[in-house]
Amino acid sequence: MDGMDEIMGETMAGQGPEAVLARAQEDELLDLFLGSVDLASFLARVAVVAAEDLSKDTTVPGTVTCSVTVGRHGRRATAGSSDPIADAMDELQYASGEGHCSEAVATGRTVYVPDLSTTTRYPRYRAAVAGSPLSSVFATPIPLPTYADAEAA
Repeated sequence: MDGMDEIMGETMAGQGPEAVLARAQEDELLDLFLGSVDLASFLARVAVVAAEDLSKDTTVPGTVTCSVTVGRHGRRATAGSSDPIADAMDELQYASGEGHCSEAVATGRTVYVPDLSTTTRYPRYRAAVAGSPLSSVFATPIPLPTYADAEAA
């Protein structure tokens, strides 16, 4: 039975395609976690896989870059990234004191800015990334246990 047959079979068994897809994604994430030697390598791998999945053209490196930002007690740090461009853009965000990941971590809400050149959001960050290949940004909170006293996006 191939993957599509499994999805169709499960769908007919009472689960919608979204539930089956979500379970497959959870399985992939668990496999990534179990195949990683530590949390840092796991988060870096998650960022790489996300960048690959979101890229329209996987033959052009850097088309999409991804990172995981962790925040605690007002501090932010990149816990994993797909490439050096993502690291550099995050560092500019932290240095400017504003940006999409910082906002998502602080508010617990998803942030999407489709065109940095036309928005008025994050003026210091936009000035810092001017001339870079970054043209749009997306950040979504990653739920962490409340006892962690930390946030992530």
